[in-house]
Amino acid sequence: MKVVVDTNVLVSALSSRSVYHWMVTELLNQKFDIYITDEILLEYEEVLTKKYSAKTANNFIAAITIITNSSFYPYLLPLATFARCR
Repeated sequence: MKVVVDTNVLVSALSSRSVYHWMVTELLNQKFDIYITDEILLEYEEVLTKKYSAKTANNFIAAITIITNSSFYPYLLPLATFARCR
């Protein structure tokens, strides 16, 4: 499965008490592929820093950048490009 994770969903899923915590666990266990742009990564970092701390944000960003199921794109692809992906 290939996914782009919304920042608000990701922030919610980090809490071990969240019903969505399974998603972070599955992501870090490489059960699905995550697609990330520089803009998305910066937004993750910004929101995680505000919600938790800079240390938590940095640790999560470091983890997500070293897992092999992350695919990075340096820029946002037009929505039409995603519509053609299947």
